[in-house]
Amino acid sequence: MTALELELKKKKILEDIDSEELLDKVQKYILRIKKNAPPCRYTVEELKERLEQGVVDAKNRLGTSQEDMRKLHPRP
Repeated sequence: MTALELELKKKKILEDIDSEELLDKVQKYILRIKKNAPPCRYTVEELKERLEQGVVDAKNRLGTSQEDMRKLHPRP
């Protein structure tokens, strides 16, 4: 779907919403769907690439140590 087609589809949906109550329900539904969606979706090939890059980064000592991460994100 092109960006233009997406915009037209959104416009059509908004034209069909004729009350604040319906708009609130649509908004709550969208938020619920987004909340339940998985945080990321990688193909097997993408996962392999990320794993390989992680190994290379580790060998080159790129990244952040666990100690530094704990300083950035202390436990409550």
